Amino acid sequence: MSHYIWNSPKNREEYNDERVCINTEVVNFLKEEATKRSITIDERMLNHIGILNSRDFLVMHEKFINMKEDEPTLFEMINSTNWNSVRFKIPLDETMGWRVEFRTMEIQLTADENAAFSLLVYMLVKMLTETPIFNFYIPISKTTANFERAHRENSILNDKFFFRTNVFDDGVPIIAELYLREIFFGSKEHEFPGMFTLFQKMLEDPNTNCPKKKELLKEIIRVLKSIENFIRDKVEGKRLTLAQWMRQFVYKHKLYEKDSIVSQDIITDLLDNLVRISRGEQEDPNFGEIFV
Repeated sequence: MSHYIWNSPKNREEYNDERVCINTEVVNFLKEEATKRSITIDERMLNHIGILNSRDFLVMHEKFINMKEDEPTLFEMINSTNWNSVRFKIPLDETMGWRVEFRTMEIQLTADENAAFSLLVYMLVKMLTETPIFNFYIPISKTTANFERAHRENSILNDKFFFRTNVFDDGVPIIAELYLREIFFGSKEHEFPGMFTLFQKMLEDPNTNCPKKKELLKEIIRVLKSIENFIRDKVEGKRLTLAQWMRQFVYKHKLYEKDSIVSQDIITDLLDNLVRISRGEQEDPNFGEIFV
């Protein structure tokens, strides 16, 4: 992600603190066309389109070579080859709305893990869209730094990440460097309650009198607790990440000579084990059931 685009007081101008390339020709064209059609496009959206068009798109499908210039697919050809952590997507037809696509998640080894992370993202989306009191904005340069740190080996345990701790305040952000376990489960030092505590508060509704709604809320909280336990095991090192598990498998393999050369036989054994775990044919405590 290179530029925040939400047109809200929460999104302070100084948060976009990285230099970006903007295609001014495209921006000026959009301004002219918007004026002709009496359409208002705010400055942040104009800059977003200018950033997307600062480079040529990389993929062209044969069936789209002769498409009309007003087809939304033409924009999607450019938009879909900008591989950022999130993607702002336009409606392609009348059945769709405007969408934001979360793109940082890798597919996991088991159905339970995929469900857990998907539900975790859903809770975050619900928090951002339905509970306007929260504010997680930090300067985008800090977000870039977080991605760089996340690439390091065992960063889930050993690295700290920039995170806003005054999440109920739209003023100047108070930013701390926190371990993932502190981001999810709180830090007394930085007076941050942790994301799972915030999720719990978001779900609490003291005005709920409907028995069916109370029962549904109880089930949601039960599922959230299962996800909480799973994430805690991950960020405290009780469950290995897939990357950690694969590194350990290769390092301990009888054919590995500690020379950074991973032979075809090792790769075959690695994939065989992963497939068996994924299918439930081989038990492993790192990939056990989450929703029990």
